[in-house]
Amino acid sequence: RLQGDWSSDVCSSDLVTADSPENLARAYRAADVTIVPSLMESFGYMAAESLLCHTPVVAFAVGGLIDVVGGIRHDPLVPPYDKWRWPGKIPNELNLRMAGPARHGALVAPYDTTEMAITVQELLNNASMREQRAEAGRQWVLTQCNPAKLARNMHEVYHEAIARFKVERHKH
Repeated sequence: RLQGDWSSDVCSSDLVTADSPENLARAYRAADVTIVPSLMESFGYMAAESLLCHTPVVAFAVGGLIDVVGGIRHDPLVPPYDKWRWPGKIPNELNLRMAGPARHGALVAPYDTTEMAITVQELLNNASMREQRAEAGRQWVLTQCNPAKLARNMHEVYHEAIARFKVERHKH
């Protein structure tokens, strides 16, 4: 459902295209929820952009969307959802759907479009939850995805990798 200037031009099932970053932000802000049905995402830029514009996200629980939409740090030692390994169920570690006050939307099992539709409808029907998740998502993106923080994190990763390489090299 789109609000504001867009509501007369676009119905809720239309796809919105934007010809500029300003119009893209305007489209995100006009929406009640952004749906990201990606099956592979390394980071989830669309989800982060939506959250930055104060619009919660419903997405498949894959890749970077688990971090961005869930607002959780995915442990690399816990394997990601794999429909072949866990057919028909989601591992409890992901704590999906509407649970959890820090969520920025909702995650559903990949390929489960029925669950995605139900989850979108639940979020559309609950304005206070939508607002809470929109605000939590915006704050998460502002604090976790700013360029300085990302650069510091990358710097730490490189230093750790170099240190591990040096230890391994000295073992041989």
